[in-house]
Amino acid sequence: MEKLSRLLTGLMLALCGLLLTLGLLAGTVLELQHPAFLAALLAAVCLGGLLLFLRRRELLRPLLRLGEGRCALVLCLLCLAVNGLWLLFVRLEPEGDYSVFWQTSLLLSRGERPTGDLNLYLSLFPHLLGYSGFLAPFLRLFGESTAVPVTLNLALTGLSCLLLFCLCRDWWGLETAARAALLWCFLPSKLLYNGMVLSEPLYTCLLLLFLRLMQLAERRRSLPLSLLLGALSGLVLRCMNMARPIAAVPVIAAGLWILLLRGEKLREKRDWLRWGGFFALLLAVYLLLAAPARGYLTGILGTEPAETPGYNIYVGFNPETDGGYSEADMVTFGDVLHGPAGDDVNEAQRQMLALAMERARTVKLPRLLLGKLRIFLGRDETAAYHSARALSPTVKKLCILACNVGYYLLGLLSLAGLWRLWKTREHSTALLAPLYCVGLTLAQMLAEVSDRYHYSFLPMLVLLAAVSGRTMKGERT
Repeated sequence: MEKLSRLLTGLMLALCGLLLTLGLLAGTVLELQHPAFLAALLAAVCLGGLLLFLRRRELLRPLLRLGEGRCALVLCLLCLAVNGLWLLFVRLEPEGDYSVFWQTSLLLSRGERPTGDLNLYLSLFPHLLGYSGFLAPFLRLFGESTAVPVTLNLALTGLSCLLLFCLCRDWWGLETAARAALLWCFLPSKLLYNGMVLSEPLYTCLLLLFLRLMQLAERRRSLPLSLLLGALSGLVLRCMNMARPIAAVPVIAAGLWILLLRGEKLREKRDWLRWGGFFALLLAVYLLLAAPARGYLTGILGTEPAETPGYNIYVGFNPETDGGYSEADMVTFGDVLHGPAGDDVNEAQRQMLALAMERARTVKLPRLLLGKLRIFLGRDETAAYHSARALSPTVKKLCILACNVGYYLLGLLSLAGLWRLWKTREHSTALLAPLYCVGLTLAQMLAEVSDRYHYSFLPMLVLLAAVSGRTMKGERT
C-alpha cells in the first residue's frame, strides 16, 4: 500500500504540474499575437532570478530572529499595511455581479427581501446570497458604505496571511512560513480585488481555515480532537459552499488524501480509525447543514432556488468564447427561462443542462479544454480591468503588467515547489494544496471560466512557491 501511495502521490503532483504548465504556456507562448503576455513571463523569469540571488544573501534572517510569534505579527501587519495603502487611494463603485452583491447586502441589512428581477437573478444563482448574507450584518452595524466590505476584505486577507504562515511553519519551518507570507503580501491581483465587493476573500479564507483544521488533526493525533476538528471542517466547508459552490473540491481532496496518499501511515490501524472518524464527521455535518442552508436561501427569496448550474455548464462548452462569458448564451438562457421553462428557475437550469449536453457533443474537446486552460490559468489581469474606472490609462497598464508578472512568477515558483515535493514524496496534509489545484482546474473544465475564478487557487500556489526555496529533510539529491 505504501508503494502505491508513493506512486499515486507522484502522479498527482505530475498532473498538477502539467495542468499549470499547459495553462501558463497557453496564456503566453501560444498567444504570440499578444506579445505582452510573453514579455510578462520573461519579466517573471528575471524577477525569479533576482529572488534567487537575494535568497542567497539571507535577507530574511533579521526577520526570522524575531521568533515565530513576532515574525507572524510583523508579516500580518505588513500585509494589512500594503493592501490597506492601496485601498486608501482607490475607491470603486460596484458593477456587474459586484453590484448584485452590494444591492442584495443593502436590502438584507435593512431587513428587506429582494424583489423583481433581482430576486429572479438570485434564485438562478443562489450562491450570490451567501456572501450578501455575510456582509449584511456588518452594514447594519457600521453603516451603508462600500468602505465596510473593503475593510472586511482587508481583514480576511490578513487572516489568510496568518493561516498561510501557520500552515507553512508546521509543514516546513519558519523560513518557508515567512516566504509564504511575503508572497501573499505583495501578490498584485489580490491587492486589487480587495477594493471590490466580492466573495473571493471570504471563501478563500474559509478554504485555508479548512486546511489548517486538517493540519491540526494530523499533528495532534487524538481521536476525540480529530472528531471535533472533522465536525468543524464540515461546518467551514458548508459556509464556504454558500459563498461559492466549490466545496466539493476540498471534500474530495480530503477523501483522496485519507484513502490513498498518507504513505506509510496507511499501515497504521489507529490512524485509519482517527481519519475515518474525522471524515465521517466532516461529511455528516456538511450534508446535514445542506437543508438548513437551503431553507435560509428559500426564506430570503420566497421561492425554491435553482439546484443545477445548467447555464454555467452551457457557457463552459461554448467553443466561440473558449468557455468564457457569452452575451448570446445569456440571451438564450433568458429565452428558455421566460419561454419553455415558464419562469421556473429549476426547470430553466435543467433545460440549459440538456442544451449543454447537446453542445458538448459537437465541440472539439482538446481545443476547447486548452482554450479554457488559457483563460483559467494563463493570466491574472481581470482585477486590473475591473479597477479601470478608478485608474488612469497609464496606471491601468502598469497594474495589468504587475498582475501578470506576479502571477507568472508565482506559477514558476510553484512548479519548482511541485518538483521538490515530488522528489521527497511528501505525504503530509500539504498534498491538499496541489490536490485542490487539480480538482478546481478539472471542475472548471466543465463550467464557465474566468481568470477571477482561480482566486482560491492563488494561496495554494503561494504554499507551493514558498517550499520551492527550501531543502527539506529526506530530499534525494
